[in-house]
Amino acid sequence: MKIDNQHQRRKIQKHFNGISQFYYDIVEEYPFTSGYYHRKEFDVVMNIVKRHKPERILDVGCATGKILKSLKRMLPNSSFYGCDISSKMLKIAKDNNYSSIQADITNLPFKDNSFDFVYTLEVLEHLPNGLIDVEKSIEELFRVATKKGIILLEIPNKAHFAFLWKFFIFLKSRRSQKLKNELPCEAYEDICIKTPLPVDNAFYAKFILKILSEYKYNTINIVGVGFFPSIIYEHISLSMGKLLNSMDIKLENKMLFKSLAREFLIEIKIGGVEKKSE
Repeated sequence: MKIDNQHQRRKIQKHFNGISQFYYDIVEEYPFTSGYYHRKEFDVVMNIVKRHKPERILDVGCATGKILKSLKRMLPNSSFYGCDISSKMLKIAKDNNYSSIQADITNLPFKDNSFDFVYTLEVLEHLPNGLIDVEKSIEELFRVATKKGIILLEIPNKAHFAFLWKFFIFLKSRRSQKLKNELPCEAYEDICIKTPLPVDNAFYAKFILKILSEYKYNTINIVGVGFFPSIIYEHISLSMGKLLNSMDIKLENKMLFKSLAREFLIEIKIGGVEKKSE
């Protein structure tokens, strides 16, 4: 069911504006869950850039521009662009001298065939209309990418949450309590009470691949990220967390384990941006 886009988007903007100053502090507070997922995403982006050396790069959902900053050091002669729905995130990004603009992934303010590499991380799961918005977003990413460009998508895997989490439903999350203890009270209040995140979706891979099948591309590569449910890490010691994370790294791309990974990174090498003919 389609819901009120503007109302939900305002709530999402309010959430990310509220956490803008603490975004990466929160991420890195959990080295084996959100911290690990972000590091893996960063590594995949860097690997693509090393292999293809794109000249024009767009980060859709750039947050404060942390990834763009690293890419700019690697490719000083390339052009870098970022967009995000959070004005406060973008203010930090602009303070770091990045070309960034406030925009919605479902309606990107860029011309067709503009970028050699387009990526979006931690964005598609927060779109209010679920697969409807994901489909529109993918259309936009293909539109702004060049005909020989690269697109990278991050997709939370619904199979992971639908199956693996059921075995640990008895565990209660300790995440909010940890945030309350380790961040300033005002920040905790803004993040967890005043600006809750209203949308946090996950998708079955088959539905994403069905959307992608409507486009022409040369190759597609899927990387699994994380196997063990993150809630386990909230109930074990740091040393046990390191051990479990090492197992995560070994299992996340092995056969059946990959199909239950926490998220997928989908790299698409385009062979044509138009949709396939019916």
